Amino acid sequence: MKKTIIILLILLMLLSILSITGCGQRKLIDTAAAIEKQQLAIEYLSEDNFEQAILTFYAVLDIDSKMVEAYKGLAGAYIMQGEPEKAQEILRHIA
Repeated sequence: MKKTIIILLILLMLLSILSITGCGQRKLIDTAAAIEKQQLAIEYLSEDNFEQAILTFYAVLDIDSKMVEAYKGLAGAYIMQGEPEKAQEILRHIA
């Protein structure tokens, strides 16, 4: 009976470790996707495609709302589009 309990406890610990490790891998995948989208948004900005850049920066923030560079890029896109008030509103998220 003691062996069974010990085995169950070890299995629970292993499952916990695996789930924590899996979460870390998922975070890395999400971060990579966010960076890729951010690069695409910057490309849209360089092509003066502000609307698409804005949509793409929002997609980045949907993936990772803590990406400061995405907020800055989004604010920049709004400024380039002639909407400084929206840029100020966006920048308040990182202040």
